[in-house]
Amino acid sequence: MNYRLSYYNVGKIKVSIIFLHIIISRTIGLSVSPLTNPQIRNNLITNHSFTIKESYSMVQAKKDEVRKEIEYAALKVFYEKGFVDAKMSDIANEINISVGNIYTYFKNKKDLFYAVVPPDLVDYLKKVLVDTIHFDNQNLFEAEADSERKSALLQEQVDVLRKYRNQIVIIFEKNKGTIYTNAKNELVETMIETKK
Repeated sequence: MNYRLSYYNVGKIKVSIIFLHIIISRTIGLSVSPLTNPQIRNNLITNHSFTIKESYSMVQAKKDEVRKEIEYAALKVFYEKGFVDAKMSDIANEINISVGNIYTYFKNKKDLFYAVVPPDLVDYLKKVLVDTIHFDNQNLFEAEADSERKSALLQEQVDVLRKYRNQIVIIFEKNKGTIYTNAKNELVETMIETKK
C-alpha cells in the first residue's frame, strides 16, 4: 500500500491521515482506501474529531485539577513557613510532583504566591471591615438597630474568616518579602480613619 503523509487539524490536535487510514481500513475490512473517496474521508474525520475534542477537554480538566492541587499545597506551605522560607520543592513534595511541573503552571514562587493570596483579597477585607464600622457608626445611638443588616454583616465577616483563614494569617503574620509587609498597619489606619 502506498501512504501519503498528510495531517488534518482536528481541534488543536494534528491527526495523521495514515493513522486514520490504517485503523479504519483494517477495522471495516476494506480493500479500497476509504480516504480516496472525499465523502468518506470527510465523514471519518468529522466522526473522529468528536473523540479527539473530547480527549482534549479531559486533558484540560486534568491540567486544571493539577493546578488546583499545586495551589492548595502552596497555600499550606506558605501558611506553615511564610513566603520567604517556603521553597518550591516543599510545595512539590506536598503533592508528590516534580518542581519542574510547578513551573509549567506558574512563572515563579511569587507568581504562585499571589495566585493563592491575591492582592484583591486585602481590598475585600477592608471593604467588609469598613462596611461594618459604617453600620456601627450609623446605629450607635439607635436603640433599635437594623438587626437583619447587622446579622448579615456579621455573617459575612464569619464567612470571610472561614473561607480565607489561611490567607488572612499569611497576609498579616507571614508576609515578609511580599507586598503585604505593611498590610496590618494599613488595615489599622483604615479602621481609625473610618471610625472618625
